[in-house]
Amino acid sequence: MGLKGYRFGRDDILLVVTTLLVILAISFPYIRGVTLAESGASYDGLGSVANVDVAARKITLKHEAIKGLMPAMTMEFRVKSAEMLDGIRKGDRVRFTISPQGGDFLIESIEKEQ
Repeated sequence: MGLKGYRFGRDDILLVVTTLLVILAISFPYIRGVTLAESGASYDGLGSVANVDVAARKITLKHEAIKGLMPAMTMEFRVKSAEMLDGIRKGDRVRFTISPQGGDFLIESIEKEQ
């Protein structure tokens, strides 16, 4: 038995494309150079603020490479609390500590550089 004579229909093609997209979505962090990180571990970073969204408790940072975790890039992060973002503005240079939380990262602390 083989596939000789079998014709792929629309549903078959849709299944193959969907499967490939799921594999790509799962692999995306690794393609970007992000390494697997242990939950509970923390990593220190340095970067500049590209955007602040206090209501959503998110900050976008253009950060330098984070040793043992990821290369330099611009990325949005969740913050532990909205209060952490008080006084932090677009363009500020910041030091921060992040920790892996499942498939995401959480900023545990952030402060402006002097």
